[in-house]
Amino acid sequence: MMQNKPILKALLGAASIIGLSLLAQYLSAHDYINPEQARRGMGIVFGIVLIVMGNALPKKIRPLSDEKCGAPNGQARRRFAGWTFTIAGIIYSLAWLIAPIEIARTIAMTAGIFAVILVMATCFRSKKTGAPSQPPA
Repeated sequence: MMQNKPILKALLGAASIIGLSLLAQYLSAHDYINPEQARRGMGIVFGIVLIVMGNALPKKIRPLSDEKCGAPNGQARRRFAGWTFTIAGIIYSLAWLIAPIEIARTIAMTAGIFAVILVMATCFRSKKTGAPSQPPA
C-alpha cells in the first residue's frame, strides 16, 4: 500500500524522526535519561536514516529514457551511492554508539561528508567521461 505513495512515506519518516527527537528531549528534561544519552540516541537514529536511504537508492528504478548515460551507468551510480551511504550510516551510528562523546560528532560528520563528496565526485566523473560509475582513483 505504501509503495505507491513516496510522499506519504517521506512524511511518515520525517514525523518519526521529529517524534523521536521530541521524546529524547522530554526524557532528558525529566531525568529519565541524561543529555549525553539523548544526543547519542539521536546520532544513532540519523545513522540509521543514512543506512535506510543507502539501501533504498539502488532499488529506485527509472525509465530508460530518463538515463542520460545509459541504464547500466545510471544503475551503477545508484548502486555505488547506495553502498557508500550505507557504509557511512554504519560508521555514523557506530561513532555515536562507541566513541567518546567529545569525538563522536567529528567522526560521524566526517563519515557523512566524505560519503557525499565521494558520491558527487563519482557522478561528476561519470557524466564528464560517460564512463560507468566507479570510485575515483
